[in-house]
Formats: sequence, C-alpha cells, structure tokens
Amino acid sequence: MQNALFTAFSAQVARLTEKGATLSDINRVIKFASSPVCEFVLPVIDAGIVSGMTNQKAVMRLAQASNFIATGDVAAFDKGTALIVAALALTPKTEIQFSDIHFIMGAKGDDNTVMLPGVSRSKLARVLTLIDSVGTVTSQCSRTVGTGGFLTALGVVKSAGKTAFSVVNRAHPFVQAYALRLHNMTDGALALIAEK
Repeated sequence: MQNALFTAFSAQVARLTEKGATLSDINRVIKFASSPVCEFVLPVIDAGIVSGMTNQKAVMRLAQASNFIATGDVAAFDKGTALIVAALALTPKTEIQFSDIHFIMGAKGDDNTVMLPGVSRSKLARVLTLIDSVGTVTSQCSRTVGTGGFLTALGVVKSAGKTAFSVVNRAHPFVQAYALRLHNMTDGALALIAEK
C-alpha cells in the first residue's frame, strides 16, 4: 500500500506533466520521491501540503531534499537548500532580509549587508561551498524561502514583505532532519559535494 506522501508526489508528477513542465524536473521528482523515501520522511512532511504546492521548482527540490534526508545520497544534495537550512538552524534571528541570505549563499554583499548572528559564511564556504552565480542564488532562495518556496509551504518561514522573510518554526521536523543529515555527513561526502 502506498503512503499518502508518495501519492501526493505522484499527483504532482501528473500535474506537472499535464502543464508541460520540463522533463528533467518531472524526472527528478520521480527519481527522488520514491515510495521508500516518502515512507521515511512521512513523519516530517505533511502530504496535504505537498498536494497543494504549485511551484514546480519547489516541488522538485522538496522531493530532492526528502531523498537527501532519507538516504544521505550526495546525488540528492542541493547546495541552495543546504546553505539555507544551515543558516536557519544556526541563527536565532527571526526576520531575515533576502539580500543577507543571498550573501550567506555566495552573492556579493554591499554596505547594507548584515551578517546573520550565529552563521559563519566562511565556515559554510569551507564545508558546503558557496554558489557563485547571482541568478542561481536568487532562484534557489525563491524556490526555498520565497512566497512559493517549499519551506514557506511547510510553515517554516513566511513572507515579511518583498525584501524579507520571517522564521516562524525553526524547530520544524523537516529542518531538524535536514540539519541532522548535514551534521552527520562524512568527510568523503563533503569532498564529493565540493566537486559538484
């Protein structure tokens, strides 16, 4: 018998196929949101939330993050998700400017950039490596913590206007599970993600 989360991701595959989504995104959802993975992460992801998601990239990256939590497979590692979850888990700050999280992810800062308390950009750069494309930083931030982002859908963050978001549930089981998987990565796995 299939679990509700696998059914929700399968329905998303059907919806994305019908709307003409890119084949690579559809295939990633199929690959990463397998029945065993969905069974493993069911305690940390509400199937009803997945059913209601409409952002194609957010659905695909949530499937990928689910696989990473369940398996620790480096192929399921996503730098954008990892940098954001690490920052959210480390900082006590509740309202975060997009420009500041962009800086943590690898974008250039300016005179208005504020370091997030508890987060070391240089340590994240050493451990997870940063993203060097501003466009990539912006899109990965949007599909994760933007209005249609998967952490927004899960109730971890919410919009705080056009330039910021608020952390409303840092202790969400998804954040805890993902952060634990990051914490437990081996040196060999970290070396592999540095090459990605």
